[in-house]
Amino acid sequence: MTVFQFNKIYVIESLFADDEKSGQILHNDIIRRKIEQLNSGIYHELILVNSKNEFFRVFDHIRQEVIYKLVNPIIHFEMHGCQNGFVLNSDELIEWKELQMRLLELNLLTKNNLFLSLATCYGGYIHKVISPRTWTPFWGYVGPLDEVDEKQVMAGFQEFFDELLTSLNFSLATQRLNQCNHNLPTEFYFCNTEYIFNRAYLNYEQKYLTDEVVEKRLASGLHKARQYPEVQYLTDEQVKQFLKYWMVDQKDFLKKQMTEHFFMYDVFPELRPQ
Repeated sequence: MTVFQFNKIYVIESLFADDEKSGQILHNDIIRRKIEQLNSGIYHELILVNSKNEFFRVFDHIRQEVIYKLVNPIIHFEMHGCQNGFVLNSDELIEWKELQMRLLELNLLTKNNLFLSLATCYGGYIHKVISPRTWTPFWGYVGPLDEVDEKQVMAGFQEFFDELLTSLNFSLATQRLNQCNHNLPTEFYFCNTEYIFNRAYLNYEQKYLTDEVVEKRLASGLHKARQYPEVQYLTDEQVKQFLKYWMVDQKDFLKKQMTEHFFMYDVFPELRPQ
């Protein structure tokens, strides 16, 4: 697994009028002050978002900075959420699937060096943008899988960034985040690409490689194969055996191919572990 490096933290906030402005507090009291104290050369930016259009313009802004300023970003989200995505202060929903290509583009530009932190209920459900059959959309993320209390979340991420900017250690930062929230019924999960891929591939196997699903895929594959004259001399069972060989019997080979693609080794071979 590649080592994550960052040189800028973006804090994106979209909270309701009566909410405590936790993103602004986090940025001004912890991130900015810690960076100035350490004189680490890390940049920071607070971005307030009030609509869906503004939200996606932020990604255009980050993309330009990645290309022209060689930014390696951490993007921190301070907003409400549900299992389907972010909820902005305009009551607009940003579905996870709408984020997939935006995140994937940034992660490709940074050579698998994008990290997300989600101070939002159900933020851990961002794993829905992950598919083992395409490039990973980020190096990793930290977020909860359940509803969380906003005051505990604010205190927790203050601890998280204080530790991260001091030690540059994600594991220690996540420990401090969860220790601060020990009264909460849920934990914040830190997931890197290795864990993400294994989880995504397991979901892939459960979705596509169960006996029932394989039989349906074989039946569909047989119907399509019969359109080609090259297989007309084969029996249905022979065609199915050929299809099954590639669907199931070669799954280790296919997993290796997926691994190469998911971790971007096919486009950035220098990232491949030696």
